[in-house]
Amino acid sequence: MLFERLRQPGWRHRDEAVRRRSVAKLDARADAATLERLAREDPSAGVRVAAVRRLWDLGLLARVLEDDPEAPVRECARARYGHLLTGGDELPIGDREAAIEACQDAMVLAQVARGAREESLRRAALARVDDAGVLAEAALHDPVARLRQDALERVGDESLLRDIAERGRGLDRRIARLARERLQQIEEGRQQRWQTRQELIGLCERLEALVDDPGGRAAVAEAERQRIGNRREALGDCGDAALEERFRRAWEASGETQVRMRTAPAGNNEQAPDGPAAAETPAAVVSELERAEEPTVVLINRLERSLQEHGDDTPEQRARLWLEAGRRYLALVEPIATVEDELHALSELEERLDWPSTLPVPAPVERLREALARHREADAAGAREGDEDRRDLLDRLDAALTRVEEALDSGTLRRARRELRGINNIVSAVPGSLDPERERRLARARAGLAELSDWRRFAVLPKQEALCERMEGLGEGDGLTAEARLSRVRELFAEWRQTGGSDSAESRALWQRFRTAAEKARGSCAEWLESRERQCRHNAEERERLVAQLGGFLEGTDLSTVALPELVRIRRTARRDWQGLVPVKDREIRDVSRRFEALMDQLSAHIDERRQRLYEARRQLVAEARALTEHDDPEEAAESAKALQRRWKATEATGTGPERRLWREFRGACDRIFEARDRARAERRKAADDGLAEARGVLAELERLGSAASGESDDPADLGTALSTLESRWEALTLPAGRAGQEVARRYEGARKAVRDELHARRRLAVLARVEAALAADAPGDAPEDLPAPLRDAVRARGADATPVHDVSTQRDLCLRMEILAGVESPEPERPRRMELQVERLANGLGGETPEDQGLWSLLARWYARPATDPALAERFRRAAEAALRSVP
Repeated sequence: MLFERLRQPGWRHRDEAVRRRSVAKLDARADAATLERLAREDPSAGVRVAAVRRLWDLGLLARVLEDDPEAPVRECARARYGHLLTGGDELPIGDREAAIEACQDAMVLAQVARGAREESLRRAALARVDDAGVLAEAALHDPVARLRQDALERVGDESLLRDIAERGRGLDRRIARLARERLQQIEEGRQQRWQTRQELIGLCERLEALVDDPGGRAAVAEAERQRIGNRREALGDCGDAALEERFRRAWEASGETQVRMRTAPAGNNEQAPDGPAAAETPAAVVSELERAEEPTVVLINRLERSLQEHGDDTPEQRARLWLEAGRRYLALVEPIATVEDELHALSELEERLDWPSTLPVPAPVERLREALARHREADAAGAREGDEDRRDLLDRLDAALTRVEEALDSGTLRRARRELRGINNIVSAVPGSLDPERERRLARARAGLAELSDWRRFAVLPKQEALCERMEGLGEGDGLTAEARLSRVRELFAEWRQTGGSDSAESRALWQRFRTAAEKARGSCAEWLESRERQCRHNAEERERLVAQLGGFLEGTDLSTVALPELVRIRRTARRDWQGLVPVKDREIRDVSRRFEALMDQLSAHIDERRQRLYEARRQLVAEARALTEHDDPEEAAESAKALQRRWKATEATGTGPERRLWREFRGACDRIFEARDRARAERRKAADDGLAEARGVLAELERLGSAASGESDDPADLGTALSTLESRWEALTLPAGRAGQEVARRYEGARKAVRDELHARRRLAVLARVEAALAADAPGDAPEDLPAPLRDAVRARGADATPVHDVSTQRDLCLRMEILAGVESPEPERPRRMELQVERLANGLGGETPEDQGLWSLLARWYARPATDPALAERFRRAAEAALRSVP
């Protein structure tokens, strides 16, 4: 069982909040059955509201709207129902049309008529809407012309029709024209009904006269009664039930009188020739009319009947003038009695009446003319006495009329009422009466205000009724926390204010009901309010303590010694702590709030000043970094940039947006500096690599030149020329610092020394070759001048006379001495002698003497001074000499 409870879905949980959250996670399509069950059966109104918001079933929404006992649930169902019908979510249009046909909620139908996207839906909703305001709105704003016309045809309220005619000029002139035609038809119908009523009054009076004074003959009275009956049938319904009842009683009474007359003795039915039943002449009726105070329906009907009986034979044209004037008078008798005492209305009524000047003036017409004369005289007097004041008042009136018209156009009832009160004050101060145009504007404004009041009453009352129901739904069992309930109360009050209110008694009663429900809802939160009151007092004390701490810090601390980030942190912490101490009653801590804000302003001013100084300092660093980007020496510029970076780090960070922009600029400038340095280094590395590669090439050539297997010519001049060329190329190079450059230089010096030694040796060997060539010449005494002196003397001595040859021992000793000097091995048999010569040579050396015949050139001179006799010794000597020439300095 425990695991079953753990696995049960959230919407089955005992906690209402858990169920509400679970409903929000259900899939509206896949979990439709669960949502339907929750919307109908869950005990919490909050859960039912959450479920209703996810429903797609129009039929179920309609049932919830009709049956749910909680106003918030019904309101939510109404909103969801209207949302689905207007096309807010995708539902088949056929289902929505059927739902509209079945819908009984006037507010939903009005919502569909106003906001449905599809024309067919708006048409179906408008067909079932009886709200004249919705119809008027559709007549003005529906996008389909035919629907606008259909809606207009169902508007019967004159004030709404006048509004449509006025506002339609800027929206749809055809609708405006049709509205004016409807107004004209209504006016004509009203006049027709009034005339019908007046004529029916006359018929009643004639019937009552037959009852009171039936006359002489029953046939004449019955004919009169029949004419009255025929005329009544022709008139139709007059819309006055009391008058209809009066006619019925008079008809029945006259019928009973006629029965009595028929059953009475014959003598009583005779009539004297001059009795009242005798046919009246038009002149007699006219005479009676001129004696009467005003024309009546009975007199005009008698005059009409007498004219019909006498035909065109009568010479009394005055009778026909009376008939036409009387008919106009009877049609206007009610407006004459109720007309407002203002110039325009009186003038218009007199113009419509057009009473002939040849006829006696009825008393009401006389009073009408007297009132009109007074107004005209007052206008003339006002024009003479206070033109300037009048113009000023009229200007104020025009401005006020414009304002009230704007208020009426925007639907602002309170403003329109306030402006109209001001207009009434201005009108009462204007001397004389207003001109017709201003009278018409004022009349339209008053009518518009009345219309707007009626419309506001009509439009607002359902909303206020719904708000009352929603407010009454708040309480202990609404599933809301106390805080949420009070928040909902405030929201409902805001929605009530948005309705704009109404002056009607119904609205005042709803307001009282709304306030009573609000007090009840607040009363259910008394415990929470008391707890909140304690919390407010505690937070107020904490805020007071926070202000004291902040003030003590600012007064007792040298802010310049505190790091800027620390000041920013203190300010942020103070603000966060202040804002965290909620709820509070702002009115009670207003002084504390002012002191806190003053201290925060003081701290912020210091922070801003510090930030500005730091900003200026860092901006200077940015300028210096930009200047370094143009420096000629990239290395020096990079070092300077590093110094700028150290200075940047030494300044305090403000963490503001401008500082971050400066940092981006500074970093960009430094990046460009270091990039220039890196490019210069790369160029230097490339130049060094190129120089090193070229140096290695020179070294390779030099090493090849000094190699024994180089294949170069034995001519020392060629070797010297090649060496000089390589040395010149080497001197033109710039070797990079570092081990690679040092290694190449070391190798170059070694190879150069080897080549120079080889060149020196080759030059010495060339000397030996020239000596041998000179000795082999036809004239051996001709020695070159550039030979070393001992060799030159030896060559010349060989050429002076026949030089005796060396003996073998001398030749052998000279050969051994040369081998000792060259450091080459001697044959094994001659090594003892070689040892003796070495000891001898060593002894001479230790004595500080080096015999001249021990030197290289001296040995060569002694050898070549006499011809050799042993070719093997000569070959040994030459090899040793070549080795000595290469090795001996």
